[in-house]
Amino acid sequence: MKHTFDYGIVKKRKKGDFILLAAVLLLAGSFYGFLKWRETDGVWAVVTVDGKEERREKISGASSFSFTVAGEGGRNTVTIDQGQVFVSEADCPDKRCVLQGKISKTGESIICLPHKLVVTVEGGQEGELDAVTN
Repeated sequence: MKHTFDYGIVKKRKKGDFILLAAVLLLAGSFYGFLKWRETDGVWAVVTVDGKEERREKISGASSFSFTVAGEGGRNTVTIDQGQVFVSEADCPDKRCVLQGKISKTGESIICLPHKLVVTVEGGQEGELDAVTN
């Protein structure tokens, strides 16, 4: 006895199916690349108080050191150690900036709202050119 199984599951693939699959794979690859780019080790710790850059320190390959940033609201001690930057001391009431821990990847930030302090990790070189015109 001969049996034929035809449940209608098998479909012919159309050109549009392959285009959709290629678009999804391209989008996923781009997203993955963006995430990997954001994970690169930073080179500079940029400290701003009330939106104004106060200090820029190299963190990649730097020896361990600390510095104090004083503003109208109070003082924060920023420490750079083994390619990482963190707020080691602060005189703000909640000390959330100290609890944020160490950062080292491009785009990461530590924020102290009472003192209007922001520490951001940036990559690249200081004074890097974006474009050249004639």
